Amino acid sequence: MNEVMQLVSFRLKEDDMLEAWKEMSAEITIAMRKNAAGFISRDSGMDDKGNIYCILRWESREKMEASRKAFAEGDFAEEKRKFEALVDMQTMRQYEVELFSGV
Repeated sequence: MNEVMQLVSFRLKEDDMLEAWKEMSAEITIAMRKNAAGFISRDSGMDDKGNIYCILRWESREKMEASRKAFAEGDFAEEKRKFEALVDMQTMRQYEVELFSGV
């Protein structure tokens, strides 16, 4: 099984929510380190147009999918509620890339 990189992009509902997002982003990372099996790392940043990007690394596609399912089904209910309060869900895009091993 190869590692998987997950790239998520979106815009915040309001431009003045950036500081709230940064706090929320840190909370998400802490929760994932504690509770998401197969989670390796997570970084986020913003481009000059206001698009937010989150880059996550997972041990495998299966572990990434299991975590996504747990998030959707309520295992991360508080984080999900906060996320949806800040993020314009209509702008969210998600990509998964299986990484080459040994390259």
